[in-house]
Amino acid sequence: MALKLQAALNGNETVLQSESSNTYSGELSAPVLPVKYRNGAREYPLSVVAEDDAGNISRNNSTIISVVNPVHFDFIISDSAGNEISYLDNMEMDLDVGDTNDFEAVVNFWDDKMFSYNNRIYIPETEYGGIIGDREIITKNSEIVLRGYTWRGLLSTKVIIPPKDSTNLILSGEINAVVRMLIGDYFGNLFYVPDEDTQKSVSNYSVDRFTDVASAIYKLLDSISMRLNIRYDQDKKAVELKAVDVLDYSEELEYSQDNKLDFDIRDCRNGVNHLICGGSGQGLEREIIHLYVQQDGSIGDTQYYFGLNENAQFYDYANAESTEKLREDGENRLKELQNYKKMSLSVDDVDLEIGDIVGGREYITGTVVKKPVTNKILQKKDGTISPPRYPAPSVKEVSKIFKRKSHGLACVNRKHSSRSSRTYLCRR
Repeated sequence: MALKLQAALNGNETVLQSESSNTYSGELSAPVLPVKYRNGAREYPLSVVAEDDAGNISRNNSTIISVVNPVHFDFIISDSAGNEISYLDNMEMDLDVGDTNDFEAVVNFWDDKMFSYNNRIYIPETEYGGIIGDREIITKNSEIVLRGYTWRGLLSTKVIIPPKDSTNLILSGEINAVVRMLIGDYFGNLFYVPDEDTQKSVSNYSVDRFTDVASAIYKLLDSISMRLNIRYDQDKKAVELKAVDVLDYSEELEYSQDNKLDFDIRDCRNGVNHLICGGSGQGLEREIIHLYVQQDGSIGDTQYYFGLNENAQFYDYANAESTEKLREDGENRLKELQNYKKMSLSVDDVDLEIGDIVGGREYITGTVVKKPVTNKILQKKDGTISPPRYPAPSVKEVSKIFKRKSHGLACVNRKHSSRSSRTYLCRR
């Protein structure tokens, strides 16, 4: 029988009190930063010492206790190399992914170390984060405003320059390997692409001249129905980029008035369906290509719409480098101008990824659309993050922390009394 159980966390020790013949409890302060995040929980090192009635001592110093956050992860701020400094709780945050790709954080205190230029602000294991590049001091309100690009925004700050004596950068290979080539050494050690085989590849893929890195990656992945997945890897102190398949949630996630949401659905049917593309040359020597929208929305060389239903437009691209480029850019232009269905709505209770597909339906006209997610906004105000990041707290058994003779001991997180303290139960 154990007469005494003692636990230590972050250099603090406490004697666990007996609750029953085999259950002991106690409260300890958690470190400012956990060892790591894993599966929606914070993980901390815990040391437990047991002493029986004969004075025999058993000790375990390698236990990891898992604590589930009540609602969400906190933002963490680190230096430019990824060395973590602190949580950033007392702030307001407005972070955009997919549109402006920037963030604005408001705090009411100053710390030179925390708020240095190029420091990182992020939620581990998510895309939500970026680098401080703009600071504003507002003395009237005693506020510090921190602004910067998100990870996705940073990708748009570098331009891909074709190799010398080449019009375009040409790439071939497995998709993640090609993404790695596009990233190159533009960003130092901030981004990395894992060695994961997607089983998809391209051959002699031509990157647009002087396009930015983000646009190049999006266009590459869109051509093979994939999307870019972004997450901050706390272990590697870097942002992971990798190509993943687009997920279609339109059957499971179809938003309508039944969801008590306000949204806009636009069904435009007077778009351009015949695009005349003018390339290089003059007069009768000028290169002309006719592109036509087909009944299914695809683009071909045969006219489908005639008479009143035809809507034609001229596209002037006199600097087109080749017939292939004229056609490629003409098709992209026609896609922008043709008939379309557009859905705009705001959903607070789900967190989907940019590029994944959802559905929408309105009952007034019966319009149904399937569209990819193009924009996400994360806001933090009054200590609450929207959309919620993780489920409500739960009791989670961690592991058996040691065995001695016929005895074993396991610790679980029982309750969350505050952000800085946790109560653990140890059971033989």
